Amino acid sequence: MEREAQDTGRTAYWGHVPEKGRYLKVVLEPGGEEIVTAHWDRGFRRRVERRQKES
Repeated sequence: MEREAQDTGRTAYWGHVPEKGRYLKVVLEPGGEEIVTAHWDRGFRRRVERRQKES
């Protein structure tokens, strides 16, 4: 799972869902108790693949 702090104070998390072969992005409000949004993130897979090529 990856985590990224956003300028708004919210935190974004990405996790791979093997059954779907996709990445889910969940954004939480500061404090982590309320979900702002959750969706499949098509662009995140390309980001992961690019990083793997660079290393």
